[in-house]
Amino acid sequence: MPQSPFRNRPQRNEDEGRAHANHAEGPAITASPVAAGSATADAAAGGLEPAEAAPTMSAAELTERSKLMFKLDASGPMASGRKALTPIVTKELVQLAWWAVNELCDEHGPALSQAYGNFDRVVALGWLLGDVRLGRLIEHEDAFKVGRKAAKRAPTLQANFDSPTRRVRKRKHASEEEWVAAAKEENTRRMTPVELPFPAEPAEPAEPAEPAEPAEPAEPAEPAEPADPSETPAQAAAREVRNRRHDLLSALRAAEGALMQADAFAAGAKRERERAKQAYENKKKWMENPRRQLQISDENWQIATKERTELAVRWRAANRVHMEAADALDGAKIDAWEAKENYKLFEEGVKRQEDLVRQERKERTNREEKWRQIELGLFLMNSRYAPDDPKRWEPDEWEYGELYDRWELDWELDLTAIAVVKCQHAEG
Repeated sequence: MPQSPFRNRPQRNEDEGRAHANHAEGPAITASPVAAGSATADAAAGGLEPAEAAPTMSAAELTERSKLMFKLDASGPMASGRKALTPIVTKELVQLAWWAVNELCDEHGPALSQAYGNFDRVVALGWLLGDVRLGRLIEHEDAFKVGRKAAKRAPTLQANFDSPTRRVRKRKHASEEEWVAAAKEENTRRMTPVELPFPAEPAEPAEPAEPAEPAEPAEPAEPAEPADPSETPAQAAAREVRNRRHDLLSALRAAEGALMQADAFAAGAKRERERAKQAYENKKKWMENPRRQLQISDENWQIATKERTELAVRWRAANRVHMEAADALDGAKIDAWEAKENYKLFEEGVKRQEDLVRQERKERTNREEKWRQIELGLFLMNSRYAPDDPKRWEPDEWEYGELYDRWELDWELDLTAIAVVKCQHAEG
């Protein structure tokens, strides 16, 4: 049984990759500045939607999940107990899951079949992808459907990923730009989503409301409202606020989508750089053996030297793509932060304006109520005297001002009874 390539996945070391790029064969390459949206455009070419960019998934994490799901001392598979990691399944994720299941079956296949009855690697692949995608153990029938479709594509994925670099390698004098384009194309292929027949997710029970952080703003579903000539100034101001909120939310969602795509593209570029680095170092180590040149012919040695040079160029090209993707990711992070801050400042301004309007309305209501109580109080006091009685009090402007300043609102005052007495007095 051939050894699974899953065991030999290279470890990632970003610092070594950057430092070693200056000592590889051939001229050193300086990363050129790139616009913040370059990674977004490259990821969009692979069919990724802004809200569905897949996060980074490591081979070690899939191996650990498979060990948690398929235990030798259990009577059947179980959920790993971990949360779902990605809303979509990419080609690279299918390949890593296939390698993890093959490694598990190669090591513990007979023991798992004895414990579970019949351990099928196709169904196991469906269970593992379901746990990664949904965060739970899917039914056996659903796992078979998912695993069967994924298993049909998994064996051919590596050839699909290597096709761009093989095409460049066949050319005698491939330029560095061609290697960079091939690396980008390979990364795009790895991040391409794969449609698999996952079951529908069950509705989660509603949790009790708790005082927590404010929820994420909902994505605007309707376009900006057009102006209406018949609307009042207040209605026009409210419409302007709604349109401004719509524009800021649209910009925020676009920036978040671009950030997710840039992050996914940068992660893929980093993995490609590590693969190219590992391939170059393996070839270099193989040729550094002093007996190696004596063991092979001069023609084969020249071929090996050419391959080492191509691997060095490929590594530098992949390193350049990674640095460009990292720059694009930084720009996308800044854009997303600015869009979020703009929306936050807008909502804070709207809230302050609403508080001011609410305070003015409250003060106006209190002022009107105080004058009404003063009027009714004066009426009750003067209703005991005749109109020409000198004991009646008709305050002047200054006395009204003093009366307003010293009057205390009584919201429990029975104004209805006072109004009835006033009406009866008027009728009498």
